[in-house]
Amino acid sequence: MCVESFHNVNIFDCDDTNGTLNPSTLWYQDSDSDGYGNATVFSLGCTQPTGYIMNNTDCNDASSTVHPGAVDIIGNGIDENCDGVDGYVGVIENTINTSM
Repeated sequence: MCVESFHNVNIFDCDDTNGTLNPSTLWYQDSDSDGYGNATVFSLGCTQPTGYIMNNTDCNDASSTVHPGAVDIIGNGIDENCDGVDGYVGVIENTINTSM
């Protein structure tokens, strides 16, 4: 008697050991290799393409020194930490001159 073994294939799952991988997994391009990807350039799929990551929070994917959590140098005109302002988190960057 021949016994056949069948594996239950789920087309919506790429890897039974990793719940985050499926055919709709978004991979974001990380051109500067800083570990933060570009939300506007992405690929879908089970397999991570070279140069792509799951993180999409980079505000400047052309510079590896610009990403969330980076040290922001005040007054250089660059928002290194992606918080929307040039300076440190929580510091008011524009001051009002009250001597006028």
